[in-house]
Amino acid sequence: MYRRAPEIGSPSLFPTRQQLVLSAPVRLIAIGLGWVVGMVPVAVWDAPWWMGAAWLAASTPALIAAGPIRGRHMLAVGLTLAAIVSGWRLERGSGTDVPPWIGLVGQEVRLIGTVESEPNRGDITSGYVVRVESLSSTSGDSYSGGRVIA
Repeated sequence: MYRRAPEIGSPSLFPTRQQLVLSAPVRLIAIGLGWVVGMVPVAVWDAPWWMGAAWLAASTPALIAAGPIRGRHMLAVGLTLAAIVSGWRLERGSGTDVPPWIGLVGQEVRLIGTVESEPNRGDITSGYVVRVESLSSTSGDSYSGGRVIA
């Protein structure tokens, strides 16, 4: 009727390897690692969003072949999905759009716009955010739209 408590040193006191791998804390740590692996190539090397997932997919056979633990394939899928989502979100969020007037660096320009902010006073200078209505250069190029800090 009553079960005896396991004795110290008995194998039932400690989780098995399978129970440990499938535990919620280990899964959460693994998904977080997949998330980081997905962001690293995009952030550091400006790689495409799928690069971290490709790394994980390439290492998945080694993870699955390491032993007969049930659930490893689901853990590998979770890691890869986390890497895909994080790489895609980071690439979408990084504003790498270059303004069209970037070629005017070093040239004299005329800027027409509206000051949108109070002065940001520094120790030596003050800065303003200006909404650009038109920008023209001495070479005749004309652009419109955007914001600058003047």
